[in-house]
Amino acid sequence: VLVDIRSPGEWAQTGVAEGAVALTMHSPQFARQITTLLNAQKDKPVGLICATGGRTAYVVSFLAKNGFPGVIDVSEGMIGNTRGAGWIARGLPLISAKEAQAAYGALVGAQ
Repeated sequence: VLVDIRSPGEWAQTGVAEGAVALTMHSPQFARQITTLLNAQKDKPVGLICATGGRTAYVVSFLAKNGFPGVIDVSEGMIGNTRGAGWIARGLPLISAKEAQAAYGALVGAQ
């Protein structure tokens, strides 16, 4: 399960990785939403992606300290950095933010 934690403006600007769920870390509901998702998908690997890997590193570390080890940091991010070109430059498929936001309900059983 891939979770894009960028802002809605960033999603609109670039699109979201195909197959990802869009959950902005800037929302007051983010902690509840990501916890619900992790609990609902505990048998599957979960990765986080942002623009360049900075925010995901922080959130992955925070989650590990709060009982959710093993969340994967997609460290290249959507636009890349010194670790790699990123999702967009690699030509990987994109979907709209609306599609990615709708995916959350399917993964958590519309809780």
